[in-house]
Amino acid sequence: MLHKSIQGDQVSFFYDLFRLHSSIKKNQRYYYGQTQNLVRRLDYHNTGKSVYTRNFIPWILVAYLTGETRSEAVRYEKMLKNLHSKSKVFAFIARHNFIITDKN
Repeated sequence: MLHKSIQGDQVSFFYDLFRLHSSIKKNQRYYYGQTQNLVRRLDYHNTGKSVYTRNFIPWILVAYLTGETRSEAVRYEKMLKNLHSKSKVFAFIARHNFIITDKN
């Protein structure tokens, strides 16, 4: 998903903050990131191009939130990465109205 808004001569791009879950049950890995193109980024992780995530393929998109600026997406990403319990992560996702794509 590449989000773009065109108003007159101005083009704005939107950024997605996302949460991925490795579907390998024994690992229970999660990955948080931000991107302008969510479909391309998920493909990047699932084709083994990322050194960090390649050992945990396949990845499933669990939730995402679309923001208007990259700085907003980076700020939320840092907040998410500093949460160290599953319950805090789910509370954060609910509080900020992420779109849930998978219940893992």
